Amino acid sequence: MALQQFSTELHLLVAHHLSTTESVKLRRRDLRAMALTSQAWRRPAAELLWREIDSFEPILQCLPDEIWAQEGDQFHANGKLDWNSRVPSRRICREDLARFDDVYKNLVKSLTITAWPRRMTLEHLTTAVMHSRDPLHDLNPRQFRDILFPDLRFFSFSCVNSGEASDYLRYLPHLVGRALQGLEFFYPGSATVPLTEVTLSEAFAEITTSCPSLKLLSLSTHLDLAHRPLSRLVREFATKDWRHRLRKLELASLTNTDIECLSTLPNLHVLRLSNLGPLNYIYECDLNADWEWCVLRPRDSAFPGLKELHVETIHPQDDSPNIMALLQYLSPENSALNSLYLQSDPSCSSLAAWSRVIAAIAAHCNTNSLTSLAFGNNLAGEIRYSYDDRPIQWKRLDLTPLFKFCNMRDFCHHVADAQPVRGGDLRKMASAWPELGRLQLPRWADPRVDSDRMDCNNLLYLVNTLLHLSSLTVSVDMDEIPFGMDEAHIKPILAPLESIEFVNSEVSSLVVFMEFYVSFFQPLPELIQTMGFEEIDLWEEAVKIVREIREGDLDIRNAILDAVYWETGEGRRVDEASFEPVYGREGEEPNPLEGRHDDRREEEEEEDQ
Repeated sequence: MALQQFSTELHLLVAHHLSTTESVKLRRRDLRAMALTSQAWRRPAAELLWREIDSFEPILQCLPDEIWAQEGDQFHANGKLDWNSRVPSRRICREDLARFDDVYKNLVKSLTITAWPRRMTLEHLTTAVMHSRDPLHDLNPRQFRDILFPDLRFFSFSCVNSGEASDYLRYLPHLVGRALQGLEFFYPGSATVPLTEVTLSEAFAEITTSCPSLKLLSLSTHLDLAHRPLSRLVREFATKDWRHRLRKLELASLTNTDIECLSTLPNLHVLRLSNLGPLNYIYECDLNADWEWCVLRPRDSAFPGLKELHVETIHPQDDSPNIMALLQYLSPENSALNSLYLQSDPSCSSLAAWSRVIAAIAAHCNTNSLTSLAFGNNLAGEIRYSYDDRPIQWKRLDLTPLFKFCNMRDFCHHVADAQPVRGGDLRKMASAWPELGRLQLPRWADPRVDSDRMDCNNLLYLVNTLLHLSSLTVSVDMDEIPFGMDEAHIKPILAPLESIEFVNSEVSSLVVFMEFYVSFFQPLPELIQTMGFEEIDLWEEAVKIVREIREGDLDIRNAILDAVYWETGEGRRVDEASFEPVYGREGEEPNPLEGRHDDRREEEEEEDQ
């Protein structure tokens, strides 16, 4: 493929691991992380990282052949050199970088820089356009002779770990040209060297001045802007120079005044907020009182272009605006919100608080536009909450107000103290959201105390009713499998299920589970098991057997045999020819369910006696 046809995303990544590496060999995984530096290989370097192997060959072709060691070179059948075996024979010098600068820089359209704040991080960029080899902190941006990537269209800059982000921000205008249309900046923060509002304001002001074509601006930063609200920066967002360019913001520690400013941005599509106030805090005051953070009177035209709203409550002691304050800015007539994600810590969000949130969602979101909704505690399942120190009182959380959103495609619900969705609520959900493609109803709580799970009847009802369901996450009690069902009630699964994730689900028999899974789900969806303190080995074996069936390495009959022999402690099959078929008669299809429920009844009768 001609070099001119490459419009690839180029990543610049600092090779921190190279600082302790004596030698670097270019294996396939290292090929995308080849270090270009004028310093020794053992020193901190910079890497050019391509996503596709074919996108890396042009830059290698730009470098002279003598930099590669000839020993160990291997060629494919098509005569091309195997880059995996290439080993650098010398350091890459300034002339090599200049060659890269001349040949490749004008063809790079999209650039992502992930930089560890180390002094030598951008040295190879500066030496490509400068004669000076001084460290980064001693360089003056005015020394740049030319813009490094003049035709760059999109620039994503991520400053990872701790350090001085200002060292990099002041160089951004000299890396990009007037053709830049999209800019994304991510800074997670530093406890030692916080990034200030002044630094951000000055850097972005200079960039927007030098890039008149800039249309998409995204800023992501977290708690370390001196651990205070971003009031000054947010006010600048609402000015004439910024307001029409901002498309995505990820911020923390906001005030109501900040939210008011953000609500005026006409083209803001994605808003992610973290570290907001506790969900319960707003209900401890009199709602009729004139509290600034309790009663808001937003305009009807607030957030006119907002498509995605992501809110997380992390610190219960924070008295900043919370989820309810944000929802009041949405109007059902003017809201274009498609995706809503609300997460709150269990310690600051009671069941009653979530009931009011559900009512607010139903009152402020557009009935036709909202297609994705996730709310609750620990939606990602990253923390394992324990409730051993307080009594458990499972209560029903009424989801009926949400069923008015007729175009729902993606729904996730996990409120810690709420009963699992089942029975009548499940039937209402399936009737209200027939187009649902992804459903997540996990129980992330400690399984030693969380015994309230969905049963298999509810699971089968879901997959037989939601005909567009492709991904399902549930917590199921697998010990209540309906083997006594009449064959007339056993229907083939019509939903195009791609995966089922069982979260903290309970199962005591691998054979029983496999018979249920292969009988009711055809074709077999991918089996995923997440968390759980018990039956870990059993779940791992179930996942392995299902994967082999899906890959065609195992048929259903032998899969059941594998489950039987694993459960009896005899290991898995060695030679399937040595086993006689245990199900079905000659000329008939095997029925894994046949006879199993009778055996279970006999076992239960023996236990009762």
